[in-house]
Amino acid sequence: MAMRKVIIGPEGIMLKHVLRMYDKESLLNYARDLEIRRTSGLKKDELAEKIANELLMPTVMRRRIAVLSPECRTLLERAIRGPFVPASEEMEDALALHESDYAFLNKRDQLDVPVDVKRAYEKLNTQEFRKYARKMSWLSQCLDFGRAFYGIFDKDVLRKMFNMRKGFHISEEELEKLCNEFPADMTECHLEEGQRFIVVEYLAYDDRYKDLLDIQADKDFYIPNDQEVLDYAKNLYLSKEPAYQKFKEFLQHEIGMTYDEADEEALEIWDKVQFNIDFSDIIQYLIDVYEDFLDDTKIEEMIQLLQELNNNTRMQIHRGHTPNEMMKKGMEEGGFSQRPIVVPGSMEAANLLKCASEELREMGISVDLDSNAAIIPNNFSQNNVSGQADNSFKKIYPNDPCPCGSGKKFKKCCGRHDKL
Repeated sequence: MAMRKVIIGPEGIMLKHVLRMYDKESLLNYARDLEIRRTSGLKKDELAEKIANELLMPTVMRRRIAVLSPECRTLLERAIRGPFVPASEEMEDALALHESDYAFLNKRDQLDVPVDVKRAYEKLNTQEFRKYARKMSWLSQCLDFGRAFYGIFDKDVLRKMFNMRKGFHISEEELEKLCNEFPADMTECHLEEGQRFIVVEYLAYDDRYKDLLDIQADKDFYIPNDQEVLDYAKNLYLSKEPAYQKFKEFLQHEIGMTYDEADEEALEIWDKVQFNIDFSDIIQYLIDVYEDFLDDTKIEEMIQLLQELNNNTRMQIHRGHTPNEMMKKGMEEGGFSQRPIVVPGSMEAANLLKCASEELREMGISVDLDSNAAIIPNNFSQNNVSGQADNSFKKIYPNDPCPCGSGKKFKKCCGRHDKL
C-alpha cells in the first residue's frame, strides 16, 4: 500500500512535494527536531520547502543517510536507478527509508526517490562517505542494542561494543566526534548526567533512570559480539539464542505455525520476559491462545521450553546478562544457594506447574504451589450425605476469578482490598 499521495510538480517529484503530505503541525515538529528557527509564521508549503532545503544540505544529508542501515542505503541506490516494488523481506527497510523522507512509496507501491534527492546523493556518495556511513550505521545499531539491553550506559561501554566488530576499531576521540554528529531525532538515546546514554521515553522523565540504576546495582555490562548486535537490529530480539530456536521449533511442529508466525510469537514472549511479566502469566497466555493444540504432554514440554527461554534471555535489569549467567556468578561468589522459585498465579497455572514440577526440579528450579494462594471459607459447598452446608475451605490464587462474582481477577478485587 502506498503511504502517501505525492503531487508531482512540472520539474518532477521534489522533496518539498513529499513533505507537503504532512499536516502543518507535523511539519512544525519536524522543523523543531531539525533546529530550524523562525517557522511559526510560515505557510504549510513554505514550511515544507524550508525543511526540504535543510534536509538537502550536504552536511545534514550526509549525517542522516549515514545512520541508516546498509540495507536501507542499498534500497535507496536501487530506487535512484528506477522505482521498484520492494519484496516482502525488504519492506521493513523500505519503510525505514520512507520514514527518512529521502525516498517514498508511490501510488503503485513502488519505492521512489525525489529528483533533487537523486542529484544530491550522487554528489554525496563518495568513497569517503561510504566509509563514514559504515561507522555511523554500526554506531546506530550499537546504540539500539544499548537502549534495549542496558537502558543506561556510558561511552566506554559503547566503545567496547563498537570495537567488537572486526575492522571497526575506534578511538575515544573519534567516538566522541561521531556521537556529536549523530542526528538527535534519529535515536532514542541522548547524553545525560556524566555522559550516560539514556532512553528518553522511558528513563529521562521523572528521573526514572535512578530506579533502573538501583535495580542494576553494580552489575557488570555484558558486551555482545557483533552478530548479536546485528541480530537484534534485524529481528528486535536475539533470535539466534538456542532456547528461542527450540521454542520456535516447538510452535512450528506441535502447533503448526509457519516460521514467520513462530518468529513473531517468539518476539512477543521476549517482550514479556524483558518487561518482567510473571512466568505463570506467560504460560497462561500461551495456553489461552493455543489451548486447542495443547494436551498435557505438550503443556509440560512447553513449560520446560519457556523456563529455559526465560533463564537464557538477556535482560535490561541485568545489564544484558541472562538469569543463568547471573545465577552462575552468584553461586561462584557464594551469593545464591538455589535457583529461582516459580510461583503460580492461578489454580490452572498451579495444576500445570504441578504436572511439570518434577521436570522443573530436575532443572534445579523450585516450584512453590501454595505460597501466594489465599485460603477462604467455602460456605456454599454441600455435604454429599445430608445436603447441608459444609464448613470447607477453598484455595484462591491471585489470577483466579474472584469468588464474589465481580468478574475480576481475585488480586484486583477482594484479594487486593483484603475483604475475605
